[in-house]
Amino acid sequence: MKQPELERSMRSIRLTGMVEAIDRRNREAISSKLSYLEFLELLVQDELDRRRDLLIARRIKQARFPHHKSLDDFDWSFNPKINQKQFRDLASGEFVRKGHGVLLVGPPGAGKSTLATTVGLACAKLGFKVRYSSAFDLAEELAEATALSLRKKRLSVFIDVDLLIIDDFGLKKLPPNAGEDLLEVIHKRHETKSTLLTSNRPFEDWGLILHNDNATATAVLDRLFHNGHVINFKGCRSYRMRKNLA
Repeated sequence: MKQPELERSMRSIRLTGMVEAIDRRNREAISSKLSYLEFLELLVQDELDRRRDLLIARRIKQARFPHHKSLDDFDWSFNPKINQKQFRDLASGEFVRKGHGVLLVGPPGAGKSTLATTVGLACAKLGFKVRYSSAFDLAEELAEATALSLRKKRLSVFIDVDLLIIDDFGLKKLPPNAGEDLLEVIHKRHETKSTLLTSNRPFEDWGLILHNDNATATAVLDRLFHNGHVINFKGCRSYRMRKNLA
């Protein structure tokens, strides 16, 4: 079989990674005098690498991150109190493997959202299913889904992922039933899936945020604290304003 025919056959069974690599691997096989099995092994690995890259790209798109910055892009010198190692440990994905939660709490602009997203992006690149949403958008989506009788389907979007990032809890006024919705999501993920939540409000205010529902706020916090890591950004300067302060 001639190479053009071979490539058409490969494409017909969706071995695009092999097609893209075959010329390079063929030259390598000739120059290095590789055996047939060694040549085939390299081609198969090329196909697996391509499929892995496509899967990761799809998961990053599905996560809906607001940016694609890495931990190396973060200006750690601006707020030396932030423990860089702590976030690099989170970026290893170990807390996701264990189903642990993470709470980032502190003043607005300190870098919580940026670091939460970079950790999520790192986990997505490791192959985890990740979903990012602001607390307001999550509540709005579930309220709309309930009105349209699509609640179960929409809930699965937030419950089934390996890591759910809920950003900016307390930044905007939430819908009346937001507490019940948040508790349902947190409860169904508890001890099996990881949730990373950021908030600029102290824990004692959470009942007020949830329309004076202290019982629901307590239940949410209880599940987040269990096997959870709390990182406090107290005393950190506004990361957004760093260029103006330079």
